[in-house]
Amino acid sequence: MKNSSFDAVMAQGAEQFNHLLKQAEDERKERLKHGEIMKKLEEVRGYTDMYYPYYDDPYYETIWREKMLSLEELTEIMNRGRHDEIMHMIYHYNHAISGDEQKARNIPGYFLLPEEIEEMLAKRNNPEEIKAYLEVQSFGARAQNVILERKDPDEILSYIHRYAFLPEQQKKLFKLDLPNAVEEHIRSHGLCDELLDDIFAKLKAGDKKPLRDFMALHNLSVKYEKELVLAQDVEMFSDYISCYECLSKEAEETLALEGNSELKLLYIDHIRVLCVARREHKHHCKDFLANLLKQRPLDYEVILKTFLAIPAEYYACDNCIKDNDLMQHGTSGQVVERIAKKKPLHLESLGFLFFRNEPNLFEAYLDNCSNDVFFKS
Repeated sequence: MKNSSFDAVMAQGAEQFNHLLKQAEDERKERLKHGEIMKKLEEVRGYTDMYYPYYDDPYYETIWREKMLSLEELTEIMNRGRHDEIMHMIYHYNHAISGDEQKARNIPGYFLLPEEIEEMLAKRNNPEEIKAYLEVQSFGARAQNVILERKDPDEILSYIHRYAFLPEQQKKLFKLDLPNAVEEHIRSHGLCDELLDDIFAKLKAGDKKPLRDFMALHNLSVKYEKELVLAQDVEMFSDYISCYECLSKEAEETLALEGNSELKLLYIDHIRVLCVARREHKHHCKDFLANLLKQRPLDYEVILKTFLAIPAEYYACDNCIKDNDLMQHGTSGQVVERIAKKKPLHLESLGFLFFRNEPNLFEAYLDNCSNDVFFKS
């Protein structure tokens, strides 16, 4: 009995010993694997041949990657679930070095983790990991879907405070019952073209509320400022310029060439007041006049109001006394001779020609001077 009992104890001890040996071997393999992964991640690099700083949007010529991990290797890291390895992965993918290593420039956006890995990262929902990744990169569509599927208002707002959702994900956001998140997205990033197209389609159908709600939070892009002009809705146009002061240069041209007289007169009255209140807007009347003079037939009422709205400083010219006198007091024949020279008049002289109230001469001058109607003296 004693021998039998001792044999049982020894067998149990041997089993525990083998378990300890296996545990030690597993730990050794884990240390080696961990060290191998960390070393690979530290070797992740990205380089460029040339770097051109272009305001806040750098341009890189010839970009390539070096020693980036394969999808299988990255998936293994995520499946292992070690927080330190994942943080190491995020750090080195977010800080791939560009060009001169001494300067260690980052290239945000060029060394994103694959969308499959982003999706796994989002599903882990570890706040520290997600925050670290979003310090430099935005999520792609799959990870954004994970965030939206959780329907957590705080998480969604936190993401919006950093980045915009992609167009398809914006549509999904609109379908959630999260009005605060939608408002914050509009305020911070605006909306994608597809949603703005829907808003303008509703405007054309007579529903102004969606556009009014949008304009209360965010300005329109150039494309949709033009759409607003072409919609010929005086109320919405007035609301927009009251909120955002001036149109873009391109939208102003669309208004001058394709807008109706009511919108043009409203805009002239608006920028005339702005010119008095704020110096930086003084060029708008002059630029708008230049666009109005390209239109045929000319809208004389609008042109008249525009001449009168231009600040006096734009009319001051010491080198155009001869032209001024000719346009004021010269005969029609003398004016025709001056027009035939095809030399642009200064704005002051052009004003005198306009107020002769001889449309044929005024239009003959415009037709002879192509686009450069008054910027040169």
